[in-house]
Amino acid sequence: MDGEELLQRYASGERDFSGADLREAGIFNGSRRLFFKDAIFKGVNLSGITEYRIDFSRADLSNACLEGTDIKYSNLRRANLSGANLRGADLTGVDPIRFG
Repeated sequence: MDGEELLQRYASGERDFSGADLREAGIFNGSRRLFFKDAIFKGVNLSGITEYRIDFSRADLSNACLEGTDIKYSNLRRANLSGANLRGADLTGVDPIRFG
């Protein structure tokens, strides 16, 4: 799935993107603010993306691969990160309270 399709599907109300490979979605390049509040990204591969200030509040990122991501200043408040691979992820500016 490319980035524009992901954004269109989210905008139309779809929330479950489990298992998708979004490494090369083309929207994760730091050029705009992205909102994925309440989305389900179980097991999604986001490794190596660079995107600042993504709103992942209340998103389910369980078992997602976020290895080597640069997601500075993103909102992870109440996000489910259980089992997520965060090895080498840059979480600068992500207040630990946002993991709550």
